[in-house]
Amino acid sequence: MYRSSVFRMIRSVALSWLVSAVSVLLLSWCLYVMKWEAAGSETAVRLVYFLSCLAGGFLAGREFRERRLLWGILCGILYALILLTVSQLTGGLGSSSALELAVIFAVCAGGGAAGSFFS
Repeated sequence: MYRSSVFRMIRSVALSWLVSAVSVLLLSWCLYVMKWEAAGSETAVRLVYFLSCLAGGFLAGREFRERRLLWGILCGILYALILLTVSQLTGGLGSSSALELAVIFAVCAGGGAAGSFFS
């Protein structure tokens, strides 16, 4: 059966969010049970972003055989856009600078690109 590009991209971004949910639960468990300091949590959250987009980019690369890198980057950017939209709607974005937002987009796009590269 023919699957549209939109459906395949939705599947890739959904996988990213599933990996993100599991990773955030694991991270919060580690912070609580192992008494990790919250100072390093910003780096851990960026690692969660990267790993989530890596998984989504890997699936996007498998789904789209041509221009895999482009589709992986697009998956990472869509993940970041949804992340920032939800953060803005819930008031969690706070006073983020343009540099912080650029880092989030770069980490997500890089994760998607790396995932599609390894697919």
